[in-house]
Amino acid sequence: MQRLTLGGWQLSGVYFAATGGLFSIGSPSSIPGQRLDYVGGPVYASTPRANLFYLNWAAFAEVPQVTASGAPIRPGNLGRNALRLPGFWNLDLGLAKNFHISERYRLQIRGDLLTC
Repeated sequence: MQRLTLGGWQLSGVYFAATGGLFSIGSPSSIPGQRLDYVGGPVYASTPRANLFYLNWAAFAEVPQVTASGAPIRPGNLGRNALRLPGFWNLDLGLAKNFHISERYRLQIRGDLLTC
């Protein structure tokens, strides 16, 4: 009886971690691919989870525009793909109990925990 309750357990898991991808901050303009100016300071927020903002917007500024046309006077100084999105990780777990019905048949009861 003890073998039926204590034996036959299986624990499985899949762990995945990745760094964030590169991205650029665009600015609406008549110039395609116009980017913002970096004015200094930390680019990423010190507590992104607390305020739900990932970037420190005080580190960026709009490029000045020509008053007659509304076009920027120059390209922004922030490089293309100069920033990185947050990294992420994922852990999926599974727990299963195997019951041997006969030599030929086996029953498995399984539970999976998936995180997103």
